[in-house]
Amino acid sequence: MIQELQQYSTEEQSQIQQVWGLFSAARPQLRRLMLGGMLYHSCLPQLSFLSQELDPLLRIDFLASLPTEISFKILRHLDAQSLCRAAQVSTIWRRLADDDAVWRRICEQHIDRKCTKCGWGLPLLDRSKRRRCKEDRVVQEQAERLRGGMRTRCQEMLRDHDGLPIDRGAYATTAEDEQPCKRPRLATPVAGTNDGGTSPATSCTSAMARPMWRRPWKEVYAERAIIERNWRCGQYTSRVLRGHTDGVMCLQFDDTYLCTGGYDATVRVWCVKTGRCLRLLKGHTRCVRALTFDDVKLVTASMDRTIRVWNYRTGECMRTLEGHTDGVVCISANRTLLVSGSADATVKVWNFEQGSSHTLRGHTDWVNAVQLYRGRWVFSGSDDTTVRLWDLTTFTCVRIFRGHVGQVQSVSIMPSGNGMSDEEFLAWLALDDDSRPASTSPASATSTHAAIVKASSPGSVAGVARPASHAHVPQLLTGALDNTLRVFNLRTGECQQTFFGHVEGVWCLAVDSLRVVSGAHDKTLRIWDPNTGACMHALEGHRGAVTCVGLSDTRVITGSDDCEIRIWDFSPQEAVQSAANGFIIDDMNNIT
Repeated sequence: MIQELQQYSTEEQSQIQQVWGLFSAARPQLRRLMLGGMLYHSCLPQLSFLSQELDPLLRIDFLASLPTEISFKILRHLDAQSLCRAAQVSTIWRRLADDDAVWRRICEQHIDRKCTKCGWGLPLLDRSKRRRCKEDRVVQEQAERLRGGMRTRCQEMLRDHDGLPIDRGAYATTAEDEQPCKRPRLATPVAGTNDGGTSPATSCTSAMARPMWRRPWKEVYAERAIIERNWRCGQYTSRVLRGHTDGVMCLQFDDTYLCTGGYDATVRVWCVKTGRCLRLLKGHTRCVRALTFDDVKLVTASMDRTIRVWNYRTGECMRTLEGHTDGVVCISANRTLLVSGSADATVKVWNFEQGSSHTLRGHTDWVNAVQLYRGRWVFSGSDDTTVRLWDLTTFTCVRIFRGHVGQVQSVSIMPSGNGMSDEEFLAWLALDDDSRPASTSPASATSTHAAIVKASSPGSVAGVARPASHAHVPQLLTGALDNTLRVFNLRTGECQQTFFGHVEGVWCLAVDSLRVVSGAHDKTLRIWDPNTGACMHALEGHRGAVTCVGLSDTRVITGSDDCEIRIWDFSPQEAVQSAANGFIIDDMNNIT
């Protein structure tokens, strides 16, 4: 502007500067009046010039102008797709939109739950990753214990190396030292310089001050979003494990092991990653109908009327439980309790700590499924088409769920109500006693009611019993040979939802916070949306009835009457590897 002004005469320059001076010295009201007059006397080309000059001056980057905290508050209201678009606006926007403070909130809204705004949910970490995180924390704790000793040793080595007194202020604890190490140096070189030419003190202090690397929350979200997209689009890879000589009736797996049992009276322990059969357990004389395992033991139930406890890492049978008068069809266990259902129409509760057992009677036909809930309640499904809820403190039946017209084969608890405490669940369950079975004796009913009232007294957490929101209400999911899955309200016993899709009886189901999977006699595996009851995908591949199913964040594993075990993997990494060398693992553990 100054260069353009110099092109005019001295008199004109003086007049222009005088106008500028008058405008600068005028009050705001006079400035507006002067501007209005100039606009009134301006022609169209001059107004166009003003518009072009004002446009960039009026553009204000509000995120860059606002305090960082307010900018984060604004960005937290955006969804993931909008955040990714905002990160492409400018460098400043990218720094703000990619910050962990923003993406952590989005992960909290989506991981292991359905977002109330967009309806999407993301899977949790695999247990192998959580185990690695736990091991990292153990290493960090060890590093913290070794930190003081390493600092003292570094000072001694520096004294030996330089022959000078130690400046203790240089080795005082700093904020950087207080940060956990990613990988502590457990072995320190002897006095002298190391191979890289640095002094021992420098090497030790750098090892102690190395900060732990943490994954950005945006990367955490992106990894899980890819897996969830595979679930929604039905993109998976399938592997087949062969080894059983008859139908597979039960299975359970984690990130390392897969245990299966079948009509051939054997139990096999597989490696999930490689598909190799690690161990073959023999001992039962008839079909193995159910199993469950944890980090310590494997428990199997058979039609030979026995329950066996194994060390599945060595193959040793540690204990055999007998008590049922007919074949044991189903089991459920935790650290101290084991619940079993039998063809003798009874449910037995085995207490490992007390060495005792109790028998629950009420069903009139085979008990096909049991589910231990919160260590205090047991759900049991039977061929008599009913599901019963038992209270283990009084060993009485407190609810009967009716609705199926076929034999109930599987029961499971929807994880929506897991956020309730035991006291809250008791108080909520006691809101309506209309569904209490009439067969319950008055004494037992009184004791049960007293226990419930005691838990819901004003001094307890539950206090006054009040209905929970629908999103946090515990629900019961059942599958039966009437070709349907049903969702029951635990408090009222009413059927709230029915899943239709299978054309033959449902043998098995599994559920997590994001989806429901079911296997049926029609040889298909179906994946359902638990909120709407819509069937998202129907997976085919088995040549016989799908009799057992297991579900994790990234895979579904099924067993069938065709003697095969199928792994349906929705993980993108596994998809790449399996697509490169799709293989079938036979009974000789050869990759073909």
